[in-house]
Amino acid sequence: MHIDNNAWSQFIGLPYRAKGRTAAGCDCWGLVRLVLLELAAVELPSYADRYGLLDAAGRAELSALIRHESRVRIWQPVTFGHERALDLLSLSIVGDHAHVGVVVEPGSMLHIKVGQTSAIERYTSPAWRRRVNYIRRHAALV
Repeated sequence: MHIDNNAWSQFIGLPYRAKGRTAAGCDCWGLVRLVLLELAAVELPSYADRYGLLDAAGRAELSALIRHESRVRIWQPVTFGHERALDLLSLSIVGDHAHVGVVVEPGSMLHIKVGQTSAIERYTSPAWRRRVNYIRRHAALV
């Protein structure tokens, strides 16, 4: 699936807000949720009441929730090298499955980190490639 570059610009520079779910401020899951809703009309669960973003246990819980959805076929596994726009990336930070981003195009992701604004970066760069845990595609986009 190809998304016009102009469509991505509305998501660049959004402020970080723990458990945020809107363009006024969001965390990494909130950003993925916002992008899929706006660009593909796919509504993801909020999870804002199910995890505490600032502790490792809460971030691990979000990753477990996504893995559980994979078991019930909401998220389909994608082999590295076969990803496309709107796929979900699970990334490790300090050894935890603590971060998610969304594929903009193969090799590039949109994501947001604590204390920063949302940005597009290369997940194939040396800083990120070894941190990619898995790639998933929502069943509605298969």
